[in-house]
Amino acid sequence: MRSWKKVVLGLSAAVVLAAGAGSAQAHHSAAGVDMSKTLTVVGTLKEFDYSAPHALFTVVSMDENGHEVETKCATISPVGLVRQGFRPKDFVPGDKVEVTYNPNRVGGGGLMVTLKLGDGRVVKGNQY
Repeated sequence: MRSWKKVVLGLSAAVVLAAGAGSAQAHHSAAGVDMSKTLTVVGTLKEFDYSAPHALFTVVSMDENGHEVETKCATISPVGLVRQGFRPKDFVPGDKVEVTYNPNRVGGGGLMVTLKLGDGRVVKGNQY
């Protein structure tokens, strides 16, 4: 009887782990992003949220009619930024930046491909 309980508990744990792995994969899916398109915006960094699970930022630029446009992008995790040598102090609101990103399928913004900072350094995003 005891070995049967171990088998049931083991199978239950496997099911829970498998279910969790599926949701983690779904979280990291790029299904909502059009990976076949790449857009570039040059503007001013409005804000940079250096937080997990993905850092987020907003760039303000001007459209062809002279109106301000905000582009919001998700990027890699803070750990990924640190691995590339970037810290929160490197993302200064008001700095001129250039962002290349894959646009969201619905709505504005998207998933960052690269972010060129005012000092010329380039942050690289994950590519799926």
